[in-house]
Amino acid sequence: MITDQEYNKFIISTVTEKVIVAVAQAHNGTELINLYWHYGLFVPKPIDGFTLSSLLTLKEIPTFSSSISEVMKPVSKNSHGVIKLKNSNNEITHYENYSFNSQAITLYVGQKDWNFSNFRVVFAGYFDTSGLQRTDDYEYTLKLLGVENLMDVPFQRRQENNKEIIQCLGTVFNAEPVLVDKTNHEYRLDQYNYSAITEMRQNGNPVTSFKIGEAGTPRLYADQGLFRLTSNPASSKITCDIDGRIVGSTFKPDVTGTQISKASDIVRAILYTKTAIQEIQIDDTTFDALNVSRPEILGLYDNKGSVSDQVAKILSSVFSFIRFNKANSKLELKNFQIPEHSD
Repeated sequence: MITDQEYNKFIISTVTEKVIVAVAQAHNGTELINLYWHYGLFVPKPIDGFTLSSLLTLKEIPTFSSSISEVMKPVSKNSHGVIKLKNSNNEITHYENYSFNSQAITLYVGQKDWNFSNFRVVFAGYFDTSGLQRTDDYEYTLKLLGVENLMDVPFQRRQENNKEIIQCLGTVFNAEPVLVDKTNHEYRLDQYNYSAITEMRQNGNPVTSFKIGEAGTPRLYADQGLFRLTSNPASSKITCDIDGRIVGSTFKPDVTGTQISKASDIVRAILYTKTAIQEIQIDDTTFDALNVSRPEILGLYDNKGSVSDQVAKILSSVFSFIRFNKANSKLELKNFQIPEHSD
């Protein structure tokens, strides 16, 4: 295995030939298969576990762009690029029968005489939904999106009775629930479950006259994210202090789990319920470490913006951020470091 110093020397060299290898996935109609493409001369060794033909399938080195929107929001957004595939003698025309839509692709860079295990990740993401595009008889184009783009989806996409459902995560104070059934005085606090209502108020004053739920079934509504009053609140404004969503070991809603309230756990719960990000794409070690270093009790009661916006808001409140780590191809959490300074 080459050292970081050796790799850094290679990557900044202006005379050493760089080789790009793409490991892509596509569905051939029966199963998901791996495809290997390269730019630059590269002959894999038996130890690499795959073979490449001498055909330089990648027509050109892909270019990518990304942006950072705010100082306190270092989430790389809109990381994207385009790769072009050669089809000189119709060698890859059969790709037209494959489905590339939203499948994974990873790009590696290295030197032609290295073992593939020494190559380093320069991009990890997926093909966009447009899939394989034929640009002429001898060329195909595929658009790529970075993993972080999976967070650029609406935070809330569910409605009930023409009202957007608000999410309740962590410990929340004085939140106004959404009235979803006026006849039965039924309110919603979350799309999923919640742990408990610790206090309810009527126009700002603690409520003693209203009862929540029904006798004998205390979790009947809470496990559905609802509560029901047994008295008519009329025009009173109802607000609640809430211990929010219950999740299990996978950080997905689970009525037999435990309530979450730390930044790392809340972010994990959002990613696993709101995006297509999978557990394998998360660096659990860094998420667990942030739970220890930033154990503050937080709360979120909102339905606005994108998942990326909400994740950035939560993490910036504990002086942290999320980023994609090319070394292990996973999303990780990091703390901002306050530099040492003199008086």
